[in-house]
Amino acid sequence: MCSALALLLMLALVVVVCRDYGITWDEGAQSDYGRRILRWFRTLFRDDSAATHGDLIYYGGLFEVVAELAAGRTPGNRYETRHLVNALVGLLAVLGAQRIGTRIDGPLAGLLSGLFLALTPLFFGHLFNNPKDTPFAAFSTLALWAMLAAWDGLPRLPARRVAAVGLATGAALGVRAGGLVLLFHLFTLFAGWLLVRRPGGGGAPPARRALLLPLASSFASIAALAWAVMLLFWPWAQQSPLARPFQAMKVLLRSSGAAGGSMLFDGREVVVGDLPWSYVPVWFAVSLPESYAVALLAGLWLVTRALLRSPRRSPLSARTLQLLWLASVSGLPFLAAVVTRPFLYDGVRHLLFVVPPLAVLAGVAAARFLRSDLPAVARTAFGCLLAASALLTAVDMIRLHPYEAVYFNRLVAGGVSAASRRFETDYWGASYKEGVEWLVGNYGHDAGREVRVTCTYVARPCIHYLDASAPESRRFRYVSFEEDPDVVLSITRGRIHERFRGRVLHVVERMGAPLLFVVELRPPG
Repeated sequence: MCSALALLLMLALVVVVCRDYGITWDEGAQSDYGRRILRWFRTLFRDDSAATHGDLIYYGGLFEVVAELAAGRTPGNRYETRHLVNALVGLLAVLGAQRIGTRIDGPLAGLLSGLFLALTPLFFGHLFNNPKDTPFAAFSTLALWAMLAAWDGLPRLPARRVAAVGLATGAALGVRAGGLVLLFHLFTLFAGWLLVRRPGGGGAPPARRALLLPLASSFASIAALAWAVMLLFWPWAQQSPLARPFQAMKVLLRSSGAAGGSMLFDGREVVVGDLPWSYVPVWFAVSLPESYAVALLAGLWLVTRALLRSPRRSPLSARTLQLLWLASVSGLPFLAAVVTRPFLYDGVRHLLFVVPPLAVLAGVAAARFLRSDLPAVARTAFGCLLAASALLTAVDMIRLHPYEAVYFNRLVAGGVSAASRRFETDYWGASYKEGVEWLVGNYGHDAGREVRVTCTYVARPCIHYLDASAPESRRFRYVSFEEDPDVVLSITRGRIHERFRGRVLHVVERMGAPLLFVVELRPPG
């Protein structure tokens, strides 16, 4: 009941605040990609422009098709509709986390798992305007939930379980080819089930071998269904259905579609494509709220206590193995990032799918500590500390709104203001919306001519919000840098704002961290 109420409250919050978020510079290309896939369907596959649309051909278009269908059938702003759809899909991750936590350790763990995820600024900040990583995280979490729910039906899964796992896994694959790792997770879960099953008697080995065929059949059925769903909205991959998904995964691991360059990381400029091994661990350490550290300490205490109480090796229970499996699901991306150092940029948004299982682990650890036989004063103190850290995070999220994604914790990062001098903040241009709105409302009223405006990196966000602000925006015209602009809007990515010499008219900032500068290069008139 409490979990359902929490989900309903978050749903209401999403609907209320979805219009506050600015478009990121990837959204325009993603929207174009979705429309090209729809044209591919409408022309009965004659218009194959979706298979040649830049680096987006390496991504499935499932979410883009859903978002564009919704945007095309609702009145008003296309991107606001997309943001609402993006958030509604993202909420599936909260539902999935809650259900996984409940399955592993009961209702309290489920409730806390969902709350941990909802109060993770890294996740909430990407909920509305990240059309790749948020849907991928949501569908991946649903796939993990469906896999765990299938446990009791093994070895020969009924059709409804095959459909649930296959559809959820296929949906994740239909957003990003990296979802292929979900099939590996499914394999390890099946292997774990076989380990825990432990048929008794002298015929144990033959009995266990007898389970392999139905297990393999279930796995093959799930993989086939997932593959079909993945290909459905991916024109480029359909041209070579078996090879191209693996080719896409390889390309994205080594280039991720970025153009190279450098970025601010831990106080120094690092080159994209040649990152230090510490990149992912440090980013998660500074961007996860303190509540995760509290839960981690509780979990370590419980594990240590259990080992000391029962030093002798005992058989693994199904619940323990499922928890270890979930820990491996969370830990594998960290290990892979440290060892292989894949091509990453823009913080750790590409690893957003790791956050829901981390939230479940935190929720389970917290629930078990609160239910343990420790003295009441210890459990009360832990509950108060957990509640205080969660409340502090919630307050920070309110103060940062709608830029929750630029959150940094106090424990490791020293807070948002201090960390903004050592790490990138609004690397995606979401603050252009607020910058344009300030410019239109406060500048150029007495100018004798139109005000020429430009912005850094990409033009689409500024052009969109200048048009959306009509009739007030008629005094303004977007121009390129070559056309001698009067005003430039610059986010702080790569410290590009430091290149402009002029009068700073306004700074979009949160909690002492500057996100965007509005700079007058020359007075209009």
